[in-house]
Amino acid sequence: MVCQRDSSGAFPIIQPTLMKDTKGIIMFHVGRSGSTVLSNLLSQNPVIEWEVEPFENLAAHNQKTARQIVRWLPIRIAPFHYLHKRRKRSVAPFYGFDIKFYHLSDRGIELGEALKRLGSQGFERIISLKRKNLLRKIVSSVSALQQGSYHLGTNVRSHCEPVFIDPNAVLIDGDNTGLAERFQRWQDCFEALEEQVSAFRSLTLTYEDDILVDPQAGYRRVCEFLEVEPGKVTVRHSRTTPTPLHQMVRNWNQICDALAGTKWEWMLDESGS
Repeated sequence: MVCQRDSSGAFPIIQPTLMKDTKGIIMFHVGRSGSTVLSNLLSQNPVIEWEVEPFENLAAHNQKTARQIVRWLPIRIAPFHYLHKRRKRSVAPFYGFDIKFYHLSDRGIELGEALKRLGSQGFERIISLKRKNLLRKIVSSVSALQQGSYHLGTNVRSHCEPVFIDPNAVLIDGDNTGLAERFQRWQDCFEALEEQVSAFRSLTLTYEDDILVDPQAGYRRVCEFLEVEPGKVTVRHSRTTPTPLHQMVRNWNQICDALAGTKWEWMLDESGS
């Protein structure tokens, strides 16, 4: 790629006619893990074109391009066709998107199959964005559903009402599953991903270490991973559930009893949030 600095010196000016083939990036996560704030930061960098959860958008048919594609392709094939076209048409050096694991399982697509297809289409880098305290993720998801708001701007103050969490049946990702089974399912997904990324360049981030205190720290790690200048970007989202866990859950004692003695018990400790 041939480029030059803009007048501020913050970012390179891209020369599209001289660019090499756009490189593809995939970011896996389970939601409520800082993916929105990180995606927004990445989209502010002019050498990165970023699309938020296209698998979900295609399923909802809420884009003109999506409607055109799913009209004549099976739902198992349509997302890959769409992403291939988007990457090929991008004028940025990098085109990336984020995806939740259940976006694949809902369509009957095995992770290995998805990686093979995407790898053959020029998606050569994978970011794994984890959240250590998955109980926090559960509470955040249920709270967002209850409030009808999943994201907050930096100038909006969070106001969360306590939520009820049924430890035996939590409705997330389209089905009802107990807490322990849900945690194990997500852990298995990340372990399966780790086992299959040898053909890709990969980076692992965690919400607690790379996003929570300073989202730009995670953003800079991604830029280093991609070998691009971070430039100047602005954090445009704030935490939706900063309240201590025991204040967020109406039936806190029931959750404590359900996780007591399990390998997930440490998530009850606020210091692990």
